[in-house]
Amino acid sequence: IFYDDKIDLEHIDKIKNTIDLAEDLTENVFGDFKKEPLKLIFYGEEEKFKIDGFNSDLVQAYFDGENIHIKKFLKE
Repeated sequence: IFYDDKIDLEHIDKIKNTIDLAEDLTENVFGDFKKEPLKLIFYGEEEKFKIDGFNSDLVQAYFDGENIHIKKFLKE
């Protein structure tokens, strides 16, 4: 999980807990499975998110095949 100092760490902890819960639920349903690495990248500044290719206000997140990019995940 990658984020800058503008991100609320309380939300990051909730996300980490949710990922752990999702892995447990998946194992309960499907048994052991190979876990692939995944990066979650939270952008505190909208301009940095737009550099990666999206200029629409409708797009709040996207998956590029390896990473999940999420914008405007701010303390406010």
